[in-house]
Amino acid sequence: MENQPPYRFITNKDVQEASNDSPFYFVTQANPVFSNEEMKFLRELADKDAQPASVYMDKVKDGKASIESDITHNERRSHAVWLHQEQYKWIYDRIWQMALAVNKIYKVNIDSFELAQIAYYDEKDSGHFDWHSDNGPTSMRRKLSISIPLNDPSEYEGGDIQFNAGGKILAPPQVQGKLIIFPSWVVHRVAPVTKGRRYSMVIWIHGPRWC
Repeated sequence: MENQPPYRFITNKDVQEASNDSPFYFVTQANPVFSNEEMKFLRELADKDAQPASVYMDKVKDGKASIESDITHNERRSHAVWLHQEQYKWIYDRIWQMALAVNKIYKVNIDSFELAQIAYYDEKDSGHFDWHSDNGPTSMRRKLSISIPLNDPSEYEGGDIQFNAGGKILAPPQVQGKLIIFPSWVVHRVAPVTKGRRYSMVIWIHGPRWC
């Protein structure tokens, strides 16, 4: 893999506030996380191994929370592959350094990862993921969510990641290889892809359970 430049700390110019009355909703970007060679490798991995992605839905019955997987749900149309930590340790090591840098802004308690996922959204499926939050009764340890575009936006149309913070919609620039990080409770979606195929990596940073 190609050598990467040293990581830098996030500065004010990397931070966009989504709502004046919601100061904790941020979208943050920094220097590219992966090289072109690495992103090509990850896209090819998705092309080879990705399967139709499920929607995971929280269910609460008799005061107990559980999670169910639904592969037929219209809320999401994409393909995905999970990246096991032992095999892809270099990815987790690198993103963890970025997460620590970004957390200078958020100052939340983080300690671990959930498995990373590479997903693609294809025009053939009207690929999309409707409005949702990454938190729920079974996922209350998620503190920060990360999305990393893995191909150039010129290769597809639509597919914007959009945020809804108090009714204000924000669509940050999608720059190949640059992370977009946000608190996991922020409502967001991937808009339908109308042309081509959009690739991205998503990963969730955990900490002690929200009370």
